[in-house]
Amino acid sequence: MKDNAKEETIKVKQYAIQGENKPPFQAIERFLQALTNNHCIKARAILNSFPELATLRGNFFPLPLLIAASHGNTQLMNELLEKGACPHLASNQPFFIKLPEKSKKYIHMICSFRKGILDKIQGLH
Repeated sequence: MKDNAKEETIKVKQYAIQGENKPPFQAIERFLQALTNNHCIKARAILNSFPELATLRGNFFPLPLLIAASHGNTQLMNELLEKGACPHLASNQPFFIKLPEKSKKYIHMICSFRKGILDKIQGLH
């Protein structure tokens, strides 16, 4: 077990040094597991190491923002939004319908807030 952890640490360091565009598969897998199991501390730690995971998209899993929203975890939702998750994209996904009402309202509120800011910015030009 220690060898696996050591190998993963080496891969993460290589990723950081090489500046590749994608995080290691293990980081993606662990991030999705942490979100799905509502392990906020693990998800937050992985997200801090690989902020691009906030915008992760795939054919076989919902957006990270929707996974956090399914647990009603607004704190983690905010962190994902701060790191680039798109509430507009999330609100147009089929999985959105299954979210708790509180999470739906929160995402709609964020969308409205962002739209209001964009309208004000466009009005300044």
